[in-house]
Parts: sequence; structure tokens; C-alpha cells
Amino acid sequence: MKEAAEVEEVIYQKDVVDTLVSWTNAVRWVGGILIFLLSFDSILIVMTIIGMKVALKKDEVEILKLIGASKWYIQLPFLLEGGLYGIVGGFMAWVVMMVILLWFRTSLVTFLGIIPIIHIVLGNLLSWAFIGSSLGFLFLLSCLGFLLGGVGSLIALKKYIAF
Repeated sequence: MKEAAEVEEVIYQKDVVDTLVSWTNAVRWVGGILIFLLSFDSILIVMTIIGMKVALKKDEVEILKLIGASKWYIQLPFLLEGGLYGIVGGFMAWVVMMVILLWFRTSLVTFLGIIPIIHIVLGNLLSWAFIGSSLGFLFLLSCLGFLLGGVGSLIALKKYIAF
């Protein structure tokens, strides 16, 4: 390439690229650690709430056991409640994210304007494609919330309801 007649000089800023790669890797590590810690925290919160609910309904659970109710018949309402907490939490996170994006749209476009894709994404914030992808993100958040809430409920039920 250096011998091509049209090319006068090749500038390759290796130090800038290396710095960008190291920053990107650091952001990935910190993001992964934050995802793990916040997921663990969500599971602990749901475990606490469901544990308190089970403790409040201990008499009803004992009566259901005595009359021969199955394990899943007793546990399913608590599992669904934990999943519902997760869905509501995912929806609230999506609403906060959308409000922040709409509120700071012009600031984000001017700050991140050097990246060409930012004008396309944030400039068309109310387009059908963006709304469709944000609804897909809402679905993903709701599913992950339901999963985290269900796992927290299941752990609490294993701890507080013995069969």
C-alpha cells in the first residue's frame, strides 16, 4: 500500500487504537461486574420479599399441606408473584431509560456527534424502527426480570417451605 501512487502518507495511530481497545475492555469488565452484582442484588431483594410473604402465610401453607395440596400448587403463586415483581422492575427500568433518552437527546447528539451512527440512532428517536427496537428491549428486560424474580422466589421457597 505504501508504494501506491495515489497514497502520499499512511498515518496509523497505534497508541490511540490501543488506548481505545483498553478502554473498551475495561468498560466491558466493569459492565459485566455491575450486571452480576445488580442481578445478585435483585435476587436477594425478591428472596427477602417472598420470604416475608411466606412467613405471613405460614398458617395457610400448613393447612394446604395438611389437606394434600401438591408442592407446585402451594409454590406457584409465590413464583408468579416474584416473576411479576421482575416484570414490573424491567418495565420501570425501560421507562426511566426512555425518559432519559428523550430528555437528553439533543445533548447526546452534540456530545457524541463525532460518531456517525449516533445521528442516525438518536436523530430518529421517534421513528418506527427505534420504537420497534425499544419495544423489543422492553420485552427482553421483562423476560430477564421475570427470570430473576422467579429464581429469587424459587430460592426463597426452597428455604422457607420444606416438603
